[in-house]
Amino acid sequence: MAHLDAGLAKLRDAALRGELKIDSAIHIDPLTATRPEASVEALRRALFERHPDGQLPDILLEIDSSTHFSWLLLGREPHSRSELLMVYASCASAQPPSPCAQGPRCTGGIGCGDGRGCPAGSDRARLG
Repeated sequence: MAHLDAGLAKLRDAALRGELKIDSAIHIDPLTATRPEASVEALRRALFERHPDGQLPDILLEIDSSTHFSWLLLGREPHSRSELLMVYASCASAQPPSPCAQGPRCTGGIGCGDGRGCPAGSDRARLG
């Protein structure tokens, strides 16, 4: 609710500054770009030096080969490159890899915020 209140306050402030126009649609002036922090820029340069083509799947696979984050999501080692890419595609689309009442907050079996086991994790164990 606080997030909604903050958004409505920003909308009100934009209207008061004359940055908001309403006719058949709502029109808001575009935001001004800000310069990224130096550390973010350094990370971006390092990534693109290592991967000049900047292919996100290749970058994700390389990071995962060091961190094994996908192992936490799956509860096991991935069986193939395709499976690994599907795991990260699922994460990127904010959808759980299996049906879960937690929706986008699903952690894929690591455990839900309420302290109980995740239903997606029990499905995964059965299908495993």
